[in-house]
Amino acid sequence: MGHPKTVRFNLSILWRLIIYIVICSTLITILLSALHLLLTYQNEISIINGQFEEIKAVYLDPIKTSLWVMDMNGLTALVGRLSELNYVQRVALSDNAETILEVGKNEMTDTLSRTYPLAYEIRNKS
Repeated sequence: MGHPKTVRFNLSILWRLIIYIVICSTLITILLSALHLLLTYQNEISIINGQFEEIKAVYLDPIKTSLWVMDMNGLTALVGRLSELNYVQRVALSDNAETILEVGKNEMTDTLSRTYPLAYEIRNKS
């Protein structure tokens, strides 16, 4: 039979090994979770920035035209469609301090926003 000190020494090594395995597994899990969150966050930001570019390419010219001819029905429809896009919470058209049209509300505190100038060009002049 084994000597009592040898058995105690083997149990001590076993417990240390178990503790090291649990600690290493926990650290690896935390690091992988953090990496996953970071990659997911970066992907979501990329999608949102792509949507900002889509808004700029698709919606700005029709909005400028509707503002220029004072077509409030067309403007309301465009802004309404804009507000239905994914990730869009609020759309506001304003002239300095005066809000002309606003749809939606900011329900979150940490948001991304863009401001686009709506100068209408006639014969390449603003």
